[in-house]
Amino acid sequence: MSSYLDLSRYPLPPRGELPTPALVFYKPLIEANLQAMLAAVGGNPDRLRPHVKTVKCAAVVHLELGLGITKHKCSTLREAMLLAECGVPDVLLAYVLVGPAVRSFVELCVRYPATTFRVTVDSRQAVEQLEWAAAKAGITVSVLADMDPGLHRSGVAPERLADFCRLIVAQRHLRLDGLHCYDGHIKDSDPELRHQRAAQVWQQLVKVLEEVRPIAGDSLRLVCGGTPTFPFFASLGRSDVECSPGTCVLHDCGYGRKFPDLPFVPAAFVLTRVLSVPGPDRYCLDCGYKAIASDPPPAERFLVVGREDARIVLQNEEHSVVEAPGAQWDVGEELLLCPTHVCPTVALHDVAYVLDGSGRVCDRWLIGARTRLLGLSA
Repeated sequence: MSSYLDLSRYPLPPRGELPTPALVFYKPLIEANLQAMLAAVGGNPDRLRPHVKTVKCAAVVHLELGLGITKHKCSTLREAMLLAECGVPDVLLAYVLVGPAVRSFVELCVRYPATTFRVTVDSRQAVEQLEWAAAKAGITVSVLADMDPGLHRSGVAPERLADFCRLIVAQRHLRLDGLHCYDGHIKDSDPELRHQRAAQVWQQLVKVLEEVRPIAGDSLRLVCGGTPTFPFFASLGRSDVECSPGTCVLHDCGYGRKFPDLPFVPAAFVLTRVLSVPGPDRYCLDCGYKAIASDPPPAERFLVVGREDARIVLQNEEHSVVEAPGAQWDVGEELLLCPTHVCPTVALHDVAYVLDGSGRVCDRWLIGARTRLLGLSA
C-alpha cells in the first residue's frame, strides 16, 4: 500500500492555506480514474452508467459528460436532480421508491423533460404506487425489474422475476425497460474467485433474460455490477450490458487494499491538523467521524498518507488519536488521510478543495447532492 499512497503522488497544498478538516480532490487522479474506467469498456462510453453516489458533485459529472458518458446511476432523489441539472440525458434511480418518494420522483420526471428518468422496482406495492402516480401525471415511466443475485438487500429472486415482469407489463403507465442486478455481496480479494462468482450471477441473469424476453421484447437493457465486479461485466463486451461502477471514480484505501488488481488510485482525501500531542508518539487530529466515514471499525477508518503504519487508537465526533512511533509531528502539522470508505466521507462535506498535480488549490467543487431531500442546498 505504500506505493499506492506515495506522497510524491499526493503533494500537500501550501501550509496554512486550507481550513481543516477539509475534503480534497486531486483532479488529475480523478481524470486518470475516469480514463481507466473508459478503457475497461474498450473506450465505448455507451457501455458505462457510473454511479454518482460516490462523488455527489456536478463538476465530476461534467467531466464524465465530456468523455461522452451520457448514462448515469444514482440512489437518491437529490442525486437524480443533480444529474438532471447537469444536463444528463439518461438517469437511473436504482432505489426502490415507496410512499411520498414516488410522487417526488414523478414530479422530477415532469420538471426535467430533457432527461429520461428510469427507476428500479421489486414489489407489487412499488409497482402499483408508481403506476398510480404516473397515471395522475399523465406520463409513462421506464422501470427496471430489480433482481436479487444473492445480496438479499432488495430485489426479486431470479425464479420469480418472470412473473414480476408480467405484472409490470400489465400496467398502462409503466414500461419495462430492463433488468437491474447489483452484486454487492461479491467482495473477494482474489480476482479469479471474484470473476467466477460474478460469472455465476451472470448465468442467473441470462436465464432470467431468456424467460423475460418473450414478455417484454428483445430491447431490454441490463445494468450490472459495482466497482469490484466491474472488470467482469466490462469483459463481456455486450452492447446491452451497462456497467455501473461508482467508487472507482474517487477510489479509497478500502478498495485499494482489498482489490489491488483494479486499475484505479485514491483521488479523494481529508486534510487534517495535529491539535495536540498528549504523549510520546501519540497525536490528536482534528478529524473525527463527522469528517471521515464511520462505517468500518474505528481502527480501520483511514490511513495516514506517508505513515500507513500509524495506528488509530481513538476516534470521536471531532477528534482522532493516532500512534505513530518516531513521527515527531508538532502541533499544527498538516496530514493527509485516505478514507477507507470514500462515498459516505464525501457526503460529510459541503465542498471539496480541488488540487492540481502540484498540490495547488485550483478550484472548489460543491458537493451538491450530499443532502437527500429535494430543494435543499448542500
